[in-house]
Amino acid sequence: FDPPHYGHMNNLRAAAARVCPDRVVVMPAGVSPFKQGTSAPGPLRVEMCGCFAELAREMGFGLEVSGWEVEQAEQGRKNYSVLTLEKLARENPGDELYLAIGSDMLLSFDGWHRWEDILRLAHLVVTSRNIGDDPALHAKARQLDASGARILFAPFGHRRLRLRQQAAGARQVGAGVLVGIGVVRARHRLSRGVEFARRRRQGGASRERQHASADRCLQQGPEVCEA
Repeated sequence: FDPPHYGHMNNLRAAAARVCPDRVVVMPAGVSPFKQGTSAPGPLRVEMCGCFAELAREMGFGLEVSGWEVEQAEQGRKNYSVLTLEKLARENPGDELYLAIGSDMLLSFDGWHRWEDILRLAHLVVTSRNIGDDPALHAKARQLDASGARILFAPFGHRRLRLRQQAAGARQVGAGVLVGIGVVRARHRLSRGVEFARRRRQGGASRERQHASADRCLQQGPEVCEA
């Protein structure tokens, strides 16, 4: 979520339609193992994820935006999905957990840290981002889970009929997402600009004091300057 965008919104919409969750936890990664870094700082990415509230209201599920993984990264701790799922399982005993991922993540899933434990803790809900990749996805799912019970597939909105049916609602929600993110990022830029201006003012005052000191030196003689 750097930042959240239409793709994230459509993935969550498809996954939620597939499993009808009571509650969705949106949690930005602190430091993703698949990326070198992030463009926006962690707390700002957490704040931007508030944009999913509109989709939660539309589809009728509870929403929690969690900064736990961001906080873990800020404390210098490892950031693995299995640790997050263990935390959620401890906090919600008896609940059925689902982890929504994109199709590209499924194809490399057996490279994830303790991936077998992830499948034990939660069902995977896979949304396909690429038209025509279903055969490869289902083959990978059979390889990872021979039982066929732990990996679910969520129809994604790239099919034309589905797009036409959801177009109006998606435009309204999407506009809210972009406006919300724009406001947060603009506020972040503004706060950085205010801090920069404050530092410039401080620097200007310091230079004024230096100039005044130099003037006194010239007026009162070199012995004052040496003091």
